[in-house]
Amino acid sequence: MNQKRSFLTVLLMVSIIMSGCGPFTKQISTMTAPAASYFEQGNNHVAIHQYEQAIEDYSQAIQIDPQNSDAYNSRGAAYHFLDQYEQAIADFTQAIQINPQNVDAYDNRGAAYNALGQYEQAIEDYSHVIQINPQNPVAYYNRGVTYYALGYYEQATKDYTQAIQINPLYSDAYVNRGIIYATLGQYEQAIADLTQAIQINPQFAANAYYNRGLIYDIIGQYEQAEADYRNALDFCGGDQDICQLAQEGLGKLP
Repeated sequence: MNQKRSFLTVLLMVSIIMSGCGPFTKQISTMTAPAASYFEQGNNHVAIHQYEQAIEDYSQAIQIDPQNSDAYNSRGAAYHFLDQYEQAIADFTQAIQINPQNVDAYDNRGAAYNALGQYEQAIEDYSHVIQINPQNPVAYYNRGVTYYALGYYEQATKDYTQAIQINPLYSDAYVNRGIIYATLGQYEQAIADLTQAIQINPQFAANAYYNRGLIYDIIGQYEQAEADYRNALDFCGGDQDICQLAQEGLGKLP
């Protein structure tokens, strides 16, 4: 049995939420016209990854309309994209102070706290998101990832399960819950979850294939392990970590 290698989790869902983009466009109407113009310019700069210019635009919007929570949230998001997490947290906090129901700001601040390794604060923010919107599967998922980082497997499992109950097609939640089961030696449950993730999204299941292959490797089912490692290689695309791990797994099979 081969237990030297580690399972590979799916990471935090760190797609920072921008106010005023897509379904949030209606929020622009709450701003004065000059502030809304700068706000839209900021969103346009973010769309082409010009984050410094976006920050300048959002700052102009804030100067004109200092009580607009969404402008602070979006400027915080731009800071986050630049890995300037402390500044991002300051803006997300200001957005929350102005509007305590700003779910996006709580979610984004949780991601920034995670980036700094401040996991307890991140959990508090994701819990606020859940309190405001108990049907938000991503908040449960992100809190589960954070609990996992702290080694709180039971809490993480409960959050992944809740995310799956809300969204039965949440493949990443199946992968991460399966990895917890595998870590605890509950291989049948782990294989079931990873298989479900593969069935949901087979073209983007390289992580699930690799982890299921590793479990089969550990329990001595080498033919199944080889098949999964090869599938991981077929679908890993530009994910060099998975490609390398799957190749190493194949090379170490008896």
